[in-house]
Formats: sequence, structure tokens, C-alpha cells
Amino acid sequence: MESYTAEQERELIELAKVDAQAFGQLYEYYFGKLYGYVVYLVGNNTDAEDIVSETFEKAMRNIRNFEWRGYTFGAWLYKIARNLVYDKAKIKRTISLEDIENILESPNLSVEDQVEIKLETENLLRLIAQLSDDQREILVLRYIQGYSIKETCAITGKTVDSVKSLVKRALAILREQTLDEQQPGTTTK
Repeated sequence: MESYTAEQERELIELAKVDAQAFGQLYEYYFGKLYGYVVYLVGNNTDAEDIVSETFEKAMRNIRNFEWRGYTFGAWLYKIARNLVYDKAKIKRTISLEDIENILESPNLSVEDQVEIKLETENLLRLIAQLSDDQREILVLRYIQGYSIKETCAITGKTVDSVKSLVKRALAILREQTLDEQQPGTTTK
């Protein structure tokens, strides 16, 4: 899927306020990204599909009210999805290897590369599972979904200092865990 410039996205959003086909283009562009984030939050495909559908329904009903306030349309969608997850109290912050395979599967990789990626992913998930819920969510938004600190703040409702602090602590913990695992004779916590 092609990437939009900020100006192209603005034009498409303005058009989507009056044209359902333009909103369909936004849906196609953001669906996969938003779905991956929601799967991470709820831990299963069925609930994620329901929440993503509800997110787009809500966005379509309210797109006329969307205003540019220093963050992207994508950040607005993520905030809607996050609020729906929390409102439904279905938070289960685990993700299975199968879910990651479904999200990241690439037919262009060799079997050896796929096995290596699966092993690395499994190890990374195990390490990330030891972080706090807030640290995990911030890492997903910043490094997997690619949102800026400002957008991450808009999605989570946290301050810039809080987001930076959570990222710094989470990365320090992951670095320490990785180093501990690489040293012979050490055990994992």
C-alpha cells in the first residue's frame, strides 16, 4: 500500500468527510496497522476484528469533527481504538507467535530466515512480556507502529516526559535482559 504525504492525507480526509469512497481509501491504508496494534492489546484476532470494525465505524460517523491538532489522522484512529479496548475492559496484553506470524508473514523470506525471525520474535516477546503494561504499549506505538512521541502522547494521554521515561526504562530493561542472556552461566529472571 502506498504511503501518503501529510498534504495528500489532509486532502483525502477532507474528501472523506463527504465521500465514502475516500474514507474507504483511509480504511485500506490504516486497517493493517491498526489491526496489529489492537491484536497486541486484546490478545486475539476475533476481539481485534470487532474493535477495529467499531473503530472505523466510529471514525466514519465522526470524521466531520476531525481537526488537525498537531497529530495525524492515524493517531486519532489509534486513540479511538485504545478507548474502545479500555471501555470494553477486554485488555489481555499478550500476543501469540501465531498472531505475529499472521501480521508479519512475508512470502519473500527463505525458510531459514522465517525460522530465525520466529525464534528471535519469540525471544523478544518473552523479554517484552516482563515489562510493565505501560512500557509495552509505548514500545509498540513508538517502534512497531512508528508513531512520534507527540502522537504517542495523544494516543495514550501521557505527557512527553512520561513517554520518554517509559521508553528509556523499557529499553534499559531489555538491554540488561539481553546482556544477561548472552553471558555464559547466567540464568534468565
